[in-house]
Amino acid sequence: MARAFEHKGQLLFWCPGCNGMKSIDAKRWNWDGNLDEPTLSPSILQKVGPFQDGHTDVCHSFVTKGRISYCADCTHAMAGHEYDLPDLVTVVDDLGVTAEGNLEWRRKESGCPKCNGTGIMEGDQSAPPGSIRRLDVPCPECNPRRS
Repeated sequence: MARAFEHKGQLLFWCPGCNGMKSIDAKRWNWDGNLDEPTLSPSILQKVGPFQDGHTDVCHSFVTKGRISYCADCTHAMAGHEYDLPDLVTVVDDLGVTAEGNLEWRRKESGCPKCNGTGIMEGDQSAPPGSIRRLDVPCPECNPRRS
């Protein structure tokens, strides 16, 4: 299954950290042409904001062989972790090109019952005090190879 989609020079893939579709100009990155397990270089840095409260959302990642590695400067919960990119059919419906040549897709209303299609589940909240616990864990239903 494809983890990326190419349209008019744009490469699209689902970012579990942002819980949304990323679109990058494939000419500005070195892309291996693989839609199933894409590799891009250099890293992808996206900043959104600042918002009214002054914060800026940051997503900084490397995509290598179909896996996304989040850098420590990300402001979302995936910072410092690595996951497989989800297959697009697990997170979006009706991905395609219209007769007018426009790209069209919609987010799935629901996906996996364990993670709602995001590929990430809430971690163990019952860990003993003082122990290290992950607040987010990969969903074994959607992709057992995730780390």
